[in-house]
Amino acid sequence: MPSAKLAATRLRHVLNRFSYGVSPALVEQAQEGGGATAWFEQQLSHTAIADDRAAAMKDWYPYIWHSPGELWDIHDSEEYYGWEMMTDLARWTIMRRTYSKRQLHKRLATRRGGRRGRRRVRASGR
Repeated sequence: MPSAKLAATRLRHVLNRFSYGVSPALVEQAQEGGGATAWFEQQLSHTAIADDRAAAMKDWYPYIWHSPGELWDIHDSEEYYGWEMMTDLARWTIMRRTYSKRQLHKRLATRRGGRRGRRRVRASGR
């Protein structure tokens, strides 16, 4: 089995920081795209990046694309329960993050609503 060549330190740092983990495929994608800076610049225009493989996985989980009302009706009919839908959503989210070529977008999109939306309260109560 051939061993994978390690990426340059800067490239590994950028990929670790702005993706869901360095893989041989991601290193190859970044190197073919011109290196760390070029990869990052390409990631900023995420809509221009073809992401067919990750998009195709959407069809694996048909129940998570219904409206909340439809999901309740499906759950209520005992066709597919809410916990199964939540599990499907978690699985799809992990698969999307793992296989997407839009790594920066996926990484930043999951950070929304984190600490930004919270108001800091001092010990004095103000």
